[in-house]
Amino acid sequence: FNGGTPIEDIAFVNILIHKDPSTVMYTQFSGYLNHIIFWHIALDNQTFLWRENTNAQNVIVENCIFHSMGQSPGVSTEGIYFSHNHFRNSGRVYGSVYTTGDTLYIDPGNRNYYLKENSPAKFSGKIIVCVPADIEGDLYHPLNPSKGPYSAYRQKIISLNNKNAKQELLSLIHISEPTRPLY
Repeated sequence: FNGGTPIEDIAFVNILIHKDPSTVMYTQFSGYLNHIIFWHIALDNQTFLWRENTNAQNVIVENCIFHSMGQSPGVSTEGIYFSHNHFRNSGRVYGSVYTTGDTLYIDPGNRNYYLKENSPAKFSGKIIVCVPADIEGDLYHPLNPSKGPYSAYRQKIISLNNKNAKQELLSLIHISEPTRPLY
C-alpha cells in the first residue's frame, strides 16, 4: 500500500482486495503507520504482509478476513491492535479474539463474497457503531455483525405506510436472529 511512505489518520473500511491468482504479489505495508484503521477488509486469495521497517502506532485491525498474514523477520506488531478477525490459513493468527478455517464464501469463483450460513466469519464480528453498513449498503447485524466487507444480514426496509408493518417487523426479527452467541 504505502511503499514505505509514512501514512497517518486513514481508515480503510469495507474493502475487498482480490488478486489475480497468476501473480505472487502480497498486500503489504512498511514504514511509519500512525492512527490507521482497517475495518471489514477481506483479502480472499493473498497474504497480508507487515514488511521490514514497519513502525506501527495506534493501528486497529478489526472484523477483517485474511487468507493469511505474516511479517518480515524482526518486524514488531506491538503497535497494532487485532480483534475479531478471521484467518483462513491459520499457520499464524494475530490478536486474542479470532476465527479460523475455510471462510466459506458463497461463490468466490464468480466473485460472490457473501458468507454461507455455516461460515465461521458470519455473525462473529465486533460491533463497530460508526460502520453500520457493508460495501453494498446492506446493514450489518446490529448485535452480531459478520467479518469482511459483505454483511450476512440483509435488512429489509419496512414502509411505515404499510398496514402489515408490525407483522413484517415481527417476522424479520424472528427470521434474522443470529445463530451464534454474542462475544
